[in-house]
Amino acid sequence: QEDGSFVKVAVKMLKADIIASSDIEEFLREAACMKEFDHPHVAKLVGVSLRSRAKGRLPIPMVILPFMKHGDLHAFLLASRIGENPFNLPLQTLVRFMVDIACGMEYL
Repeated sequence: QEDGSFVKVAVKMLKADIIASSDIEEFLREAACMKEFDHPHVAKLVGVSLRSRAKGRLPIPMVILPFMKHGDLHAFLLASRIGENPFNLPLQTLVRFMVDIACGMEYL
């Protein structure tokens, strides 16, 4: 951050074995769109990077997103049911998740 503090992030990469130059171009176009997202229920793009590889090989595109302590919603819901320490989510919480998702999708 500008104040010298650090922020945890998550880095997602395209699979290295399926990358063609058209994949990289599409990835960068999508990242340019994501950069404009500004909604409380849509992940905010932190940045984009290209990881270089051996000479003659295309770089691997990476998107940098905010770190989510509990992972994505799917992983969180699975952990709540079948994780090491399953727990019960109240119906109101599940409904709130659905409403938040719908609001984010409406925005997109």
